[in-house]
Amino acid sequence: MMELFKDYIDEKETEETEGITSTGQSTLAYRLAAILFLVNIFLTLGSSLLFSTTRSIIPVVIDLIISIGLLKLNYIARGFALIRVAGGAIIWPFIYFSNYGFSLFSLIITIIQLGFTGAIFLLLTGKSQKLRIIIAIGIYIVFTFLPLVLVLLIAAFMDQ
Repeated sequence: MMELFKDYIDEKETEETEGITSTGQSTLAYRLAAILFLVNIFLTLGSSLLFSTTRSIIPVVIDLIISIGLLKLNYIARGFALIRVAGGAIIWPFIYFSNYGFSLFSLIITIIQLGFTGAIFLLLTGKSQKLRIIIAIGIYIVFTFLPLVLVLLIAAFMDQ
């Protein structure tokens, strides 16, 4: 009889901890971060096609590998994701400001990059709570997705 309850208790503990990764974040946070990386890939490819620019495929491949790792809940992919967004937050604004000066374009690209970085950091660090996840997605939508789509739409209409 006691064994029956023991199995029930073990099963209950498994259900409660199933949604938490070994690093303390929820599996939902990992998967949302992976989705943000995938959306970032599509937006990058779309902007390259729209502006007819040739960019290196390496950042896209790196983001794809990171997103697959995050979808598989790999904690090593989490480390690479944090390194990638931290490096991007430092390197890309420096590159754009050094190439284009203190222009509106450089400022918008910096805001987009920092929005992406902030969202990923909120998802993959600290304790994943519902409010934290909602704030991360909100930051991504307001500071990354909408400005980038707006820039792409403006560029598409200016090109006609």
